[in-house]
Amino acid sequence: ADLSYIADVEPFGSSGTATYVAHHFVVTPTTQQSKVLTEWKMEQGNSLYYYDPFNFDILKAHKTLTDQQYVYYHMQWHNRLFAQEYKKFTGGRDWLALYKQKHPPRFHMHRADYFGQTHQVETKE
Repeated sequence: ADLSYIADVEPFGSSGTATYVAHHFVVTPTTQQSKVLTEWKMEQGNSLYYYDPFNFDILKAHKTLTDQQYVYYHMQWHNRLFAQEYKKFTGGRDWLALYKQKHPPRFHMHRADYFGQTHQVETKE
């Protein structure tokens, strides 16, 4: 099948796209697009798919990566664990953010202390 480009994803990064159930995606190296590293078929109720060359073996990753790479790997590994707990806690919602972000949000984010909470914001417009 012909492949369609979606995005470049840096090591320890993530990407998102709009899709539909049963859509197929493949992950390939940028320089060797015929080599499929992993492939996913979109499933109802799942918005998160992971590619990890270490198959989530944190000890193997620690032995292989540099100290700086391991910091980023561990952040993504921890984010995946947080996403699993978040999905249980929320009754099935996927965590579509990065827990303990690399960079702070560009815009102020109000705390959400309970479901149904609202905030009023005044603007100059």
